[in-house]
Amino acid sequence: MDKLFTISIALVTYNGGKFLEDQLKSILNQSRLPNEVVICDDRSSDGTIQILEKFAKTAPFDVRIFINEKNLGSTKNFEKCINLCHGDLIFLSDQDDYWLEGKLQRIEQEFLRNPYLKLVFTNGNVVDKELGLLGYTLFESLGFDKRKMKKINQNKEFDVLMSRDVITGCTMAFKKNALKVNRFPEGWIHDAWIGLVIAAIYPGSIKYLNDPLIYYRQHGSNQVGALNWSKLKTKQSLLSYIKKNQFDQIEKAYRNLQNIKNNMSTFKIVIQDKATQKRFNKLCLHYENRMKLNRNIINNLNITFTEFITFRYFKFARGALTLFRDLFFNRKVKSIHH
Repeated sequence: MDKLFTISIALVTYNGGKFLEDQLKSILNQSRLPNEVVICDDRSSDGTIQILEKFAKTAPFDVRIFINEKNLGSTKNFEKCINLCHGDLIFLSDQDDYWLEGKLQRIEQEFLRNPYLKLVFTNGNVVDKELGLLGYTLFESLGFDKRKMKKINQNKEFDVLMSRDVITGCTMAFKKNALKVNRFPEGWIHDAWIGLVIAAIYPGSIKYLNDPLIYYRQHGSNQVGALNWSKLKTKQSLLSYIKKNQFDQIEKAYRNLQNIKNNMSTFKIVIQDKATQKRFNKLCLHYENRMKLNRNIINNLNITFTEFITFRYFKFARGALTLFRDLFFNRKVKSIHH
């Protein structure tokens, strides 16, 4: 029989008393129990600590509870919790979800089957506060569609993650030795940073499972929610879509790419695959050029012509449709300070 990994669960809490017991129960009900659960509480003022202490007394595995001296916030709390874990595999846990009983075992089996894997993430069923199914999944909410799945299957994880985070932390497990950077930059959510770093350093080492292995609870107080975009989308004519000025989206994408580039430089993270690095540079250049759009039609002609002949509109946007919108409607309405 293949040698099993040691498994740590990194659980962060903050005033989670309302739903925490459900999550702890789902951990106890796992068909493959963890070796340890490490809990970092961010100075809860409700009954969270009492619930955790009761759990620690009855759990058939090691439970270590740490109470922060000051409030760290979710990302820094996860950073602390991950660094306190001893296991080969680290599973991240929120305080308000519910894991299906085969989650740990199913994911561990993937790592056992493929020694090169560094990170596995799964789908989840989005549920209401009473764990009632809402009729859509996490992947649907995140826009993780067949095109993005195909890219990951082609070992192009970084291509997906550099423009959109599709990895939800509570569905994720990763090898501790794969996370070369043990701290997270300001302004980042922990799961996005972990996925990006592993994708950059170990191309082809991330796998998704379409199986929903958790109930992702929506209760109105989530730090990061899971909206049902299919119901939120409104019908609009092609003309109204084209006319909509979306320069703010161009700016948001540009800022995100600059953030990735700067933080990777700060943390000395190098994209290992040369083709991926080249695509990333082209994507950055595409948005750098589009940031120069303004009310001058000659200026916009020069920009759109450049992006057209280099095929970057077709590689990184919606082709001729985006070109037309940039040329006539996507105008900078305020100065951008670099």
